[in-house]
Amino acid sequence: MGETSATIAAANPQNDYLGIEVHTPGVGSLCKLVAENGLTNQRIVQHDAVDVLREMIQPAALSGVHIFFPDPWPKARHHKRRLIQASLVALLASRLKAGGYIHCATDWENYAEQMLDVLSPSPCWKTRLIILRLVRIIVR
Repeated sequence: MGETSATIAAANPQNDYLGIEVHTPGVGSLCKLVAENGLTNQRIVQHDAVDVLREMIQPAALSGVHIFFPDPWPKARHHKRRLIQASLVALLASRLKAGGYIHCATDWENYAEQMLDVLSPSPCWKTRLIILRLVRIIVR
């Protein structure tokens, strides 16, 4: 709902942040926090994150990516719909600057395990000199 994004933007006014969200209440909540806190370094896009990364973000443009509690799609037959997939990780690797990072959080144990499997070091990280800094998983 934008609380963490707004907190990070407020704590780091020297950095610019782009929030990407499809859920309308989440966008509205973050817009409200941006206005209430007078944040000038937080922008919001209401669209599919994969499309935004593919079509609107230049290669090597991002210093880091924070992914907070993506839809876990808990049923096994729906796991293919999860955001954290090998194809997204490759796309993120192409959009991150050297030394960039990915930070993910989920509260679904099964999804946390998948995230760790997908985000474990791979050749795409090494060839772009990307550092996989921290994957913080919150498990119930």
